[in-house]
Amino acid sequence: MLKLSLLTRYERYFPLFLAILSLPLFFYYLGQIALIGPDEPRFAQVAREMYQSRDFISPRLAGHLWFEKPALLYWLMAASYSLFGVSEFAARLPSALSAVLGVLAIYFTGRRASGPLYGLLSASVLATSVIYFSFARGASFDMLFTLTITLAFCCFFLSEIVDRKRRGKYLIGFYAAVGLSVLAKGLIGIVIAGGVIGLYLFITGQLKKVFKLRLLSGLAVFLAVCAIWYAPVILRHGQQFIQEFFIEHHFQRYTTNKYHHPGPVYYYIVVIFAGMFPWSFFLLPAIARLRRLKLRDAAISLDVRLQIFTLSWILFPLAFFSFSTSKLPGYILPAVPAIALFIGRQVKALWEGEWDEYLKVSSYLTPLLVMLLAGVALFFPAGQFRVSNQLRHILMAPPLALGSLLLLFYFLRRIREAIVALTLGMAVFAAALVTLTADIVSEAESFKTLSQTIVSEMRPGEKVLFFLPLPREVHSITFYADQTAYYDEEKNGLGLEELITEMRKVPSALCLVEERNLDLILANHKLRAYRLGKQHKVILLRVTLIDRAAP
Repeated sequence: MLKLSLLTRYERYFPLFLAILSLPLFFYYLGQIALIGPDEPRFAQVAREMYQSRDFISPRLAGHLWFEKPALLYWLMAASYSLFGVSEFAARLPSALSAVLGVLAIYFTGRRASGPLYGLLSASVLATSVIYFSFARGASFDMLFTLTITLAFCCFFLSEIVDRKRRGKYLIGFYAAVGLSVLAKGLIGIVIAGGVIGLYLFITGQLKKVFKLRLLSGLAVFLAVCAIWYAPVILRHGQQFIQEFFIEHHFQRYTTNKYHHPGPVYYYIVVIFAGMFPWSFFLLPAIARLRRLKLRDAAISLDVRLQIFTLSWILFPLAFFSFSTSKLPGYILPAVPAIALFIGRQVKALWEGEWDEYLKVSSYLTPLLVMLLAGVALFFPAGQFRVSNQLRHILMAPPLALGSLLLLFYFLRRIREAIVALTLGMAVFAAALVTLTADIVSEAESFKTLSQTIVSEMRPGEKVLFFLPLPREVHSITFYADQTAYYDEEKNGLGLEELITEMRKVPSALCLVEERNLDLILANHKLRAYRLGKQHKVILLRVTLIDRAAP
């Protein structure tokens, strides 16, 4: 059994252990899965067009101005492209690196607040939680934004517990990190930072302390960071940028269902429980023990102060996004590091020998939850996934083995070995899952294969057109074919007359159409179409006008 003296002796290696743990979770096979869904290929393509044009102010998608998100991720992707070439790996690398930095930030903050063991366990919980390592592998803004928010809150909390000389440096770091969060994802950085800090000061009865947070110098730092991109983009594009970026993609996204991501008010409760797998059941003792929290001790007890701060860090984003009309799992990701600190306290108690009824129930439910994945594998896949029965049985093996090992350790009361096994087992499980399903996911969730046909068939002067609404994953063609394709956020495709109008501009075009809408083109007397390829239910056609002079 590992002893605390051993942990103390090897404390210097804890960051190295966390970095090594991150390799299979965040980096392994990072470039082997195609860019999936609608967002990954779009963001990667915007970064490529920025990289190729050397215009780092105006984001463009397929040649059109694209003001959905700020520029920080695009800049990092462009830097990655310059080092590694344009690829899936390069597009996802900023997210993976952000995830590692977030894990280390939680470790050092936990270590400073409650010792190296607490920092190590909390950081391990964060790294191995399925929601965290899943977003770490995606070419999206969520993980970069989570890192900036994590750095901001870690700096703020450390400013609360260090001496006066160092407090100012941490506060400046806080304001700079909030500025980076606005560069990473927009005004939501201000909302979350202000909301969490305000809630923390309110709970601890320190609202008057807000005037001691170096507001003027902090505001100057914050504005200087934000101005790196917002100043030139507003000067160049003015009202168009303000309307699209702030009005449409901030206020309308929160208050309306314009972008078609509805969800019930309890949506993020479910996301948190599922996303914190395999540590989900440790939320039970964490919540149950809140009744022991004595707020009057906040001014003198570092431990209590950290609990209140992490609770504020969880509750404000949870409440804010729960009442948003538009909901996506990634919105709650900035609260996940705080949840890891929240759960890490319970794992530390278990490590140190506590075995009350809540920890006992959580401990035995955890391997059962892990083994439940084996049952899920029997019904995997769903929808357009196609997996052989042999692969289903292979996918069952890791969760069955890990769950059985955990149960054995718990029955033998080898608690520390169980915690180590769960942590390392998740790293192995993640690597195995990615290895076994990479090709399947790539084929099912991306149109990379059809894009290769487009590249081989493309003639000079042709362009790619989308006919009628298509699966949103079809926008991976914009990245993989690297061609100027029609794109419309609202319609997601051209109507028949619009298609004919576009055809008058070119001798021929490659047209993507769903199988169910194919007859609309084949039956039209103005168009001639030749079938070139198919992936899923989307067909690639070469289309020409029969009579280019027809009215």
